[in-house]
Amino acid sequence: LDSEVQAKWSGNANKTEQGNGFELGLKEEYISPLYSWTFYRLTTIQLLKYKSKFKNVIERKIQFPSLTEGRNYFNSVANLDSMVCSDVPDWLNYEGTFSFIYNCKNDDCAYKGFGIQDSIEAQIKRRYPGEPFELKLNGQSMSFNEEGTFSNTYKMYCNKSLAEKFQLYYVKDKYYDFSTFSLTTYWKRNK
Repeated sequence: LDSEVQAKWSGNANKTEQGNGFELGLKEEYISPLYSWTFYRLTTIQLLKYKSKFKNVIERKIQFPSLTEGRNYFNSVANLDSMVCSDVPDWLNYEGTFSFIYNCKNDDCAYKGFGIQDSIEAQIKRRYPGEPFELKLNGQSMSFNEEGTFSNTYKMYCNKSLAEKFQLYYVKDKYYDFSTFSLTTYWKRNK
């Protein structure tokens, strides 16, 4: 693990063998300054013991000729009981993406990572109300000039209307529309 990551075992983390999906393994939570996640550690023995209780699914990979057709298909199948799960590609919510650079006002923000992202998102929401978007920290750098300034590069997922009027920060990579529309879904098998 990264040295900044702290492993935190949840209070009820124990080996359960109920066979109810994710209650099968040891629950672990990892927390770092940039992200946190939960996963379940399963041993091979546990998986083999309960193999007969799990049903195979059918995987379907579909390529759509247009954004509209992809979204229409997803909306028509999203709530069907026979669909177990699906990936959630960015094109379901946004038309494209671009990158911009946020120059930190002091070196403190370089160490906050996602912490500064909240204030950047608030600025964007105030400046462009009603425009949906999502930010992902894409990288951090330090320029080697007298000031030794830090900057964060963010990738913004949004619609073209926001990209065309965006002027808050320096745009590093121009906006581009998503051009491939593929979706992977998983379905229950018929009995």
